[in-house]
Amino acid sequence: MLPLPPPPEPTSEPTGVRPRSSPSTAARPRDESMADSFPDAWFQFLKSNVFHYQLLNDAERTRLENDARIVVAEKTWEGCGGLTVTDEMKVTIAGQACLMLLGREHNYFRRISTILIYPSAFRTIDEGWQYEGWGPMALEGQAVYHGPVILAWDAVLAEGRDPSSGKNLVIHEFAHQLDFIDGYADGTLDLAGEEAERWQEVLNAEYHRLRREIRQGHDTFLGDYAATSKTEFFATASERFFTQPAKLRHLHASLYDMLLRVYAVSPCEWFAARP
Repeated sequence: MLPLPPPPEPTSEPTGVRPRSSPSTAARPRDESMADSFPDAWFQFLKSNVFHYQLLNDAERTRLENDARIVVAEKTWEGCGGLTVTDEMKVTIAGQACLMLLGREHNYFRRISTILIYPSAFRTIDEGWQYEGWGPMALEGQAVYHGPVILAWDAVLAEGRDPSSGKNLVIHEFAHQLDFIDGYADGTLDLAGEEAERWQEVLNAEYHRLRREIRQGHDTFLGDYAATSKTEFFATASERFFTQPAKLRHLHASLYDMLLRVYAVSPCEWFAARP
């Protein structure tokens, strides 16, 4: 769904209206941000716009809230295409992204300094094949190596509220940023030792299996886009892991088990405990 610029040089910003900065709270020390009570309105944003919030236990919710408030405070948030960034947008995006951090040691996505938000799909100056010929691509999101995460708000909101499609734009783009940590956009991640070897084994096997099934004309759970590169495979698999975990475990057991280790949370248990 979301083409990526190759490392190490990022592509230029998307064309269109010049980004307009929202008021930033990033200058506040982290301990001051953590000392504040979690605003009541922010609880409602998480309840309404982050479906998974209702599935978490109390400890997980508290960690999600604390991680989200740091991400909100320490990133620069910019509205594009005439959009004015609101607290709802910040909390919704941060809440979805921080689901990926619940079981990990992390630095609050330190590599990401800026998050750009468009009202809906936007066009980049990168050209792709369109029905009319080569031209700018319309995207819902993009993760730029050593650059910002760019998101379409309408997709963020719809997919955050309803995981049934198996898609989550925020998780997809932030998974790319996790992939970038080791300096490569290839799905290898920053693992070490036997864990890195096992991940490579599973990644290669599952990626080539998917490409083989697509060549043979089979319908697949992960979809054609996941077969375009290993980094897209990892990002798409991460989406399915958090949105349709039982199906992923049933159809790609080895992949599910490895993502269980990578993220150290169990979405299958979250959904199974849902009232």
